[in-house]
Amino acid sequence: MDSRKSAKQEMERKRNCFTLSCFVCNSSFEIDEYGSFYYCKKCGGVLEIKIAKPDDLLSSENEIGSRASGKTTSRLHSSSRGVWKYSDLIPIWQETNIVSMPEGDTPLVECRNLARVLGVKSLYVKFEGLNPTGSFKDRGMTVGVSKANELGFKRLICASTGNTSASLAAYSARANLKCIVLIPKGKIALGKVAQAVAYGAEIFQVEGNFDECLRMATEIAEQGREILLLNSVNPFRIEGQKTATFEITEQLGFVPDNVILPVGNGGNISSLWKGFKEINQFAFLENVKGIEQRERMPRMIGIQAEGASPIARAFRLGAKSIEPEIEPHTDASAINIGSPINWAKALAAI
Repeated sequence: MDSRKSAKQEMERKRNCFTLSCFVCNSSFEIDEYGSFYYCKKCGGVLEIKIAKPDDLLSSENEIGSRASGKTTSRLHSSSRGVWKYSDLIPIWQETNIVSMPEGDTPLVECRNLARVLGVKSLYVKFEGLNPTGSFKDRGMTVGVSKANELGFKRLICASTGNTSASLAAYSARANLKCIVLIPKGKIALGKVAQAVAYGAEIFQVEGNFDECLRMATEIAEQGREILLLNSVNPFRIEGQKTATFEITEQLGFVPDNVILPVGNGGNISSLWKGFKEINQFAFLENVKGIEQRERMPRMIGIQAEGASPIARAFRLGAKSIEPEIEPHTDASAINIGSPINWAKALAAI
């Protein structure tokens, strides 16, 4: 009886440490109501998860040591690896709801020859292709599907140009949940669709581009409130993807000067920036040389193809918002997105 009461208290303690907020107007919402709405109820902005009580979150009975520069250090889950090593900073309340394969804990490969050619001191590549379905999307999907499991959803949906479909299908199968995938007809990596088929997803081709698929998926999810949308507008996806920054910083022993990555819907560059901000704010990492090495912030560099570059164009023009591209085009299908949902977060990160 006491152990059950203690577990419930711990769950409530952790739940009270997080809040669901609007990225645009900062309005706050109950975090476990997510799925009954996908955008801010007041201004329509994209949502994000914030750590509202970092001292309570990180100074539990696992606390080790004193505070450095007014910040609390935490043991983390040293018995875990990859994404769930950082479960203290992920808003899943009960470990029994976690759906994992596992993911994360990918190597950081030093590219000495390329660094010499480019004239830089050092260059590393984070090898995210070693995740279970071959992409970084698995980091976000383990958290997104775990939250769907926790909230009681039985069906999940996404729009995809490739990686997202494979990842959601795999994690849905792992959790015994139904998976629906909308893909733009003729504009998707066939190898990724093959994965989604193998994992038993229901796949529908849409006459149109990714943006039209995402609009349709969002409408379907909003109609009955029984199907959870798992594209990167889902803030729990971001919580998983941010863990790449924790690994990078621990592997290097310091925060890098620059982080370069492709930008499609803007979720990944947003998630990595969020991760670096949390490193700076909470100083919870192991294997880092000193507090001063955690408090540095990198420059985020986002790459878009010329034919699908609304964020790059807005940045170049100094605009405060993007001008969506009605007919985006690039052979790089994964970033062939003309109206990225996370543009505001991505621009802020850059």
